[in-house]
Amino acid sequence: MAAVFAVRRKSIGGFDKILALKTLLPTMTSQRQAVERFLDEARIASRIDHPCVVQTLDVGEHEGIPWILMELLRGRSVAQLLRASKLANAPVPLGTRLGILARAAEGLAAAHTTRAADGTPLGIVHRDVSPQNIHIGYEGEVKVVDFGIAAARGRLADTTTDEFRGKLSYAAPEQLTRKHEVDHRADVWALGVVAWEVLSGRRLFRGDDERETIFNVLEREIPSLRSLAPGVSEAVSQAVARCLERDPSARMSSAAELAAVLDRAASAEGGDRRQDIAQVMTGLFAGERGAEDERLAAAARGDLPPPPLQPGPSTGGGSLTALSGVPRSRSRPAFAIGALAVVVLAAGAGWFALRSPSPTSASSSSAPAPSPEPAAARARISVKVPEGLRLALVDGTRHDERPLALELGKDQSARVELIAADGRTLERKLSASDDGIALAFPEVATPALSVSAGPTSAKPGKKAPTAGAKPKPVGGPLLSDPY
Repeated sequence: MAAVFAVRRKSIGGFDKILALKTLLPTMTSQRQAVERFLDEARIASRIDHPCVVQTLDVGEHEGIPWILMELLRGRSVAQLLRASKLANAPVPLGTRLGILARAAEGLAAAHTTRAADGTPLGIVHRDVSPQNIHIGYEGEVKVVDFGIAAARGRLADTTTDEFRGKLSYAAPEQLTRKHEVDHRADVWALGVVAWEVLSGRRLFRGDDERETIFNVLEREIPSLRSLAPGVSEAVSQAVARCLERDPSARMSSAAELAAVLDRAASAEGGDRRQDIAQVMTGLFAGERGAEDERLAAAARGDLPPPPLQPGPSTGGGSLTALSGVPRSRSRPAFAIGALAVVVLAAGAGWFALRSPSPTSASSSSAPAPSPEPAAARARISVKVPEGLRLALVDGTRHDERPLALELGKDQSARVELIAADGRTLERKLSASDDGIALAFPEVATPALSVSAGPTSAKPGKKAPTAGAKPKPVGGPLLSDPY
C-alpha cells in the first residue's frame, strides 16, 4: 500500500533533521478504503505521545497523494534481533530481553490510555502486536510501531464482519471466534505470546498451516514458561500465563500491569538499561548501521551509491531492479531530498525504501566500488523461484523478474532471500555455477485467510484436529523457521 522514504527537513537557524516520510502509493489513491485506513493510521498514531511508540509529526497531501511524516527509526525489529542472535550464536541476555518486553508493554499501555482532544478515551487497540512490530533502535530505544490496522473510536475505514486483520499466531481467541468484544486485552494476549516466545526460545501457536494455527490458539494447552525457561522468575512466568488466559475477563487487565512485572524482573537481572540494549545491537548490527550511515550521507550529498547488482536484460517477468540514477527535482522548501518527486518511480518498482544491506554485504558496502569486470568475465544466470512468492531480494534489493536474472563474476556470489505469502523465508547464497537451479520452500505457502468460523471446518481431504488428538510438541527452536 505504501512507500517509506528517508527525507531531510531543513529550515531557518540551521535546523537540519532526517525524518521518515510514508506515502500511499499512487495506484492506491483511487481506493477509498485504502486512503481511509492510511489516514486512520496517521490520526491514531499522532494522538499517542510516549517514547516507546513511534512518533507521528505531520500529515498532508501532495498532488492527491497522502503522506505521513514520522521520526526515522534506525534499528531492527525484535524478530530480526532474535534471528541475528541465533545466526551469530550470541544469545541476547535474559535481562535485556525482559527490558525490551517491558518497554514494549509501556508503549502499548500508553496507546490504550490515549484520549482524544476532548478528553474522551479513544479506545485504541493495536490488533497486530508481534515481534515484527516492536522496534529496537541502535541506541537502545524500544518502540511499538505500525498502527495501520489499529481500532479506535471514530475510525474512517470500516472492518467487515468476516474480515480478519493481524497475524494468526498472535491473535487473541476473541479475534477469531468473535464471542467477546475485542478491546485492549487482545493486545495484552498478543504481547503475552511475544513474551512467551522471546523468553522460552520457542514458538507457541504457529502450526503447519492456518487451520492448525487457529486450532492451537483456541485449544492447545499452553506450557508453563518456567518449564522451558528455568531462568525466568516465577513472577514473570505467572504474569505471562495470566496474559494468555483465553477468557478475556480472566486475563491480565492491562499492559501497564505486565510492564511493572517485567520491569522489576529486568532490573533484578541487571539488564534494564538502555545502554545494555544498545550494546547488544552494536554487537550484532555494527556493519549494517555503518552501511546505513553511508547511504544517508550519500543521499544528503545528492548521490546514491550504486546497487549491489548492475541492471541486466529483461527476462520474462521484467528486468533487474536498480535504484541508482534516481532523478532529483527541485523540492518544496520543507524537503531537501525530493522524496515526493520520486513516488511515481516507487509505484513502478512496487516499492522503494531505504534498505540496509544484508549481513553478508554490510562490511563491503561502504567501501569504494570495484572496477567493473569485463563482460566476458561475467555470467548471466537464471534461477527459478516457487509459486506463492511475496517478495524476492537479491543482496537486499527487490527483484520482480521471474525467473530471477542475476549477473555475477566468476568469483562473485549473491545472497538471495525469498519471502512467502505466510512470512516464511528461504535464504541462499548463489554463484555463477547455480545457473538454472530451482529454489523451493520446505512447504508450499497457504493463501491469506478470511476467518468467519471456528477452526474445525476442515479443508477437503484433510481432517481438522480434534480435542482428543495427541498434540504435537509445542514449538521448535524460535528461529528455525523465521518470522
